[in-house]
Amino acid sequence: MARVELGAQTYSQNFKIDGNPSAGMAIYQLPEANALDVANRVHNKMEELKKAFPPGLVYSVPFDTTAFVKTSINEVFMTLIEAGC
Repeated sequence: MARVELGAQTYSQNFKIDGNPSAGMAIYQLPEANALDVANRVHNKMEELKKAFPPGLVYSVPFDTTAFVKTSINEVFMTLIEAGC
C-alpha cells in the first residue's frame, strides 16, 4: 500500500527582483471569478495599501496573466469588426 500526493518538491521560496531581496505573493482566482475583475480589485487594493507603506517600500506585479486576456478580448473585437465590414 502507498499514499501518493501531487505537490511541490519544496515549498520554500526565494524571491528577488533586480537582484534585491523581495517578498512574493501569488493570487489565484476562483473558477467562477472574472480574471479582469480580480486583477482590477487587486490593483486597487494595492494602491490603497501603498499609502501606508514605510518609506522606500514599493510593490510591483512582475507577472500578470490578464495581459493575455485583455489582448485576446481585443482580438475578438477586431475580428468581429473585420467580419462585419
